[in-house]
Amino acid sequence: ATVSIASLERLVGDADLVAEKPYSPSCKPASGKRVAIIGAGPAGLSAAYYLQQEGYACTLFDTREQPGGAWRDIPEDRLPGAVLDAEIARILALGAEFRPGVKAVLDELRKEYDAVLITAGEGGGAFPGVEMGEKGILADRHTLQTSLPGVFAAGSAINPSHHAVRAVAD
Repeated sequence: ATVSIASLERLVGDADLVAEKPYSPSCKPASGKRVAIIGAGPAGLSAAYYLQQEGYACTLFDTREQPGGAWRDIPEDRLPGAVLDAEIARILALGAEFRPGVKAVLDELRKEYDAVLITAGEGGGAFPGVEMGEKGILADRHTLQTSLPGVFAAGSAINPSHHAVRAVAD
């Protein structure tokens, strides 16, 4: 018999969401460093999840009113909104802040934060000083740094045809 990894992951994830004490990763002490993340879709949320664990304070900026990006476009029968909301709440519970309905200005963020990560995909727009390629923002394939020091890009910002799993991996 064939086993569906996706179904197993869904089963475990659903069980954890309703558990009396759901899993929450430990976080290192605050480093005092702050990261602005432009885009609260798969790549931005994943970055916030892991950066918070490393002690970096993260603020997610998105033009949408709800975090989730492209995940919000997945049909309810494949990804129920309540499940998505619960998973996002767990990321925010680590300390990440979400600022909805904001068109982030890169120059301002560079002055206020130690680093900026651009994950805004389709409709995210161009950013002054950031070199663009045919598909999206040009970034070093190993470090994801753009042509601007302290500015990084991931997910749909560097490849709009990214699948969510690849955006999360960035």
